[in-house]
Amino acid sequence: MEKWGRKSSGREDFFEQIKDLHEDDPSYEQLTSCFLNWYVFDRLLDGGRGTPLQYFASSASVSLEERTLLAAMAANVHSLFEVMRSMKACSYSRIS
Repeated sequence: MEKWGRKSSGREDFFEQIKDLHEDDPSYEQLTSCFLNWYVFDRLLDGGRGTPLQYFASSASVSLEERTLLAAMAANVHSLFEVMRSMKACSYSRIS
């Protein structure tokens, strides 16, 4: 079934990379949260309509205030950082 302009579910796309994940796995909830963020912010819809967040933000039913907030959310950069040292002097490096 096609929904949101995709032929496969985002859940299948995301979790097919994690073959041995089960609901009783200690990291299941954290990975589910990661899935939801990925689905809304990063997963592109077919037909060049952007992400689900961008598609929703372009809807005529969204107010200007909501559109501004959604644009700020879409511009957020998700990255991993490695802490090099903790205490007062601290540096970090971005892991892509």
